[in-house]
Amino acid sequence: MSKYLVQNGTYLRNGPGLWHLGDYNFRHLFSGYATLVRLHIENGRLIMGHRQIESEAYKAAKKTNKVCHREFSESPYESNNFLSYIGRMAKLFTGALLPDNANIGVFKLGDDRVICLAETINGSIVVDPTTLETIGRFEYDDSLGQLIQSPHPIVTDEEFITVLPDLINPGYTVVRTEPGRNERKFIGRVDCRGGPAPGWLHSFSVTERYVIVPEMPLRYCPQNLIRVRAANESSRSSRVRAGSSRNRARTRVQNIKLVSSQADSRVRVYIYIYIYIYFFFIFLILSIYIFIF
Repeated sequence: MSKYLVQNGTYLRNGPGLWHLGDYNFRHLFSGYATLVRLHIENGRLIMGHRQIESEAYKAAKKTNKVCHREFSESPYESNNFLSYIGRMAKLFTGALLPDNANIGVFKLGDDRVICLAETINGSIVVDPTTLETIGRFEYDDSLGQLIQSPHPIVTDEEFITVLPDLINPGYTVVRTEPGRNERKFIGRVDCRGGPAPGWLHSFSVTERYVIVPEMPLRYCPQNLIRVRAANESSRSSRVRAGSSRNRARTRVQNIKLVSSQADSRVRVYIYIYIYIYFFFIFLILSIYIFIF
């Protein structure tokens, strides 16, 4: 490569790079385990390298030769009985149910740390930009919680701004993180305006004075995160085909919203049941402890 045409530097990119385990092939492109690619240009020479991001999902899959964590189109669960449903619900609220497969975006923070992201908070992983080694999970030092995030934050030398869709109290929380820190600071919140759950927020925009949060008609469904169903089956039942009539398209979107509303109502019932059982057992254990000691 001519050194007069290109400057010295490094380009990093992550994305799905492994789509099979043994003889099993994943159902969707986005389910592939994350691969980090490095292109380094120096004095007209190009040096390329790549390495798998060693997420917990990837390491478990390589160890067992099967999918062990929920992915974009993959469900490792085989049972839909009540106890399994409650157990997965508990894992959902602790974040353990959601994958950490950081295969969407890679960013250099203001303190020179490099972080790979997915749409889950778990999927925030720090990597070495030179060796491509996985350093570890980017742990947030705050009490904001949340389970999902925009995988395309706004990153500058001064701050790291992102949006956190809220599945429990439907809305969107805007936060910022300063260089060298892992604490997210609250900027503001926007409630949902058109549905019982936040829209699928992949990216957003920022101006000098405002954060622009788009609310998409495609919405998160917590029930689909818990139940056993392949993504290609669920997408088949809720596919919206393009039509020549705007009214037909609008009607189909309306139907999808109604189905989502009914599903979320059932999820809230299951949440209340889980909370009741959880506190009942805590009360029972405390009562036995007090009675004995």
